[in-house]
Amino acid sequence: MDPLSLFFQLLAQAFLLALIYTLMSIGLNLVYGVMKIVNWAHGPVVMIGAYISYWLFTLYGINPYMGCLIAFLMCSLIGYAIHDLLLHPISRSPQFGASALLLTYGIGIFIVNVARVLWTDILRGVNLDQPPIKIGSISISAPYFYGGLIAVFATWLLYYYIDRTMLGKATRAVSDDKETSELLGIGTKAISRITVCVGMGLAGVTGGALSTIFAVTPELGNVLALKATTIVVVGGLGSFSGAFLGSVILAFAEVFGTYVSSPLYQPLFYLITLFVILIVKPKGLTGG
Repeated sequence: MDPLSLFFQLLAQAFLLALIYTLMSIGLNLVYGVMKIVNWAHGPVVMIGAYISYWLFTLYGINPYMGCLIAFLMCSLIGYAIHDLLLHPISRSPQFGASALLLTYGIGIFIVNVARVLWTDILRGVNLDQPPIKIGSISISAPYFYGGLIAVFATWLLYYYIDRTMLGKATRAVSDDKETSELLGIGTKAISRITVCVGMGLAGVTGGALSTIFAVTPELGNVLALKATTIVVVGGLGSFSGAFLGSVILAFAEVFGTYVSSPLYQPLFYLITLFVILIVKPKGLTGG
């Protein structure tokens, strides 16, 4: 393959991966916007979504892209339990943000270790044996291509929900001013619950899309938690446009960095990226 075609192939792969990362980080930002917490359990729930798609494919032959819908529903139930049993009872605490961060960090560790007990550390993955997508002389990996399409569709559905539905408008109101929303009669507890369910559901969809790209192991939960947090910090907490920018930067650093060196150094690339951007823009690319 000539260097120019290789460059555009890596470019396309990085962009498609950025779309999937955007979906992952939007779910995290959605919860932050309403509850003002960083949900460290988001990455481990993405991992659970990947396992759901993997086992549906392995045991029942269900296409992992179709499995994304089931992953959404099951991970939404996880979000429901986390919100009602753990987050809401401490939501009136003056130190809710810090307490929730520590709590979700503990939840994430619990989820990863339960997955390790159930499924061990064996590398698993979904191999659909799909031919690459050809665009001229450029060959695009099918899992990246279809994963990117799923991410775009899920992001559009979220946009429609937030922008066009009554629940979505109530979510925006609570995100902008929770106290005023309560005075206006908006059920902030219900909105918070729905938001956590949707955010975790999107994590499940992301996991389903990634199950055909990455090896599925319990440790994937920790890796994705770090990636998602890096993205939202780089882009700016609570910013959807920032989530996209952060995802693009991380995905391009990963894909091109891995090409020129060993994949073992992949975490180093996004940590260096995080360090450099926070020196220049301490509040993130879209922060004040």
